[in-house]
Amino acid sequence: MVHKALRFIGQAMQVTGLLVLPLAMAMQLTNSLQRALQVSQMVFMAIFGICMFLIGMILTNVGRE
Repeated sequence: MVHKALRFIGQAMQVTGLLVLPLAMAMQLTNSLQRALQVSQMVFMAIFGICMFLIGMILTNVGRE
């Protein structure tokens, strides 16, 4: 039971990590925040997405039976 939960959480984190950077780029291009994102904020979002993906990958591997 715990393995399935870990696997699900890990997969959700992987998908979230993959969606963060394209979302940030779309927000930058459409100017939906009514201000431009700075380069440091884009780098932070990229690092955040990579970390989310890696942690999700680790949790998925731990959740395997």
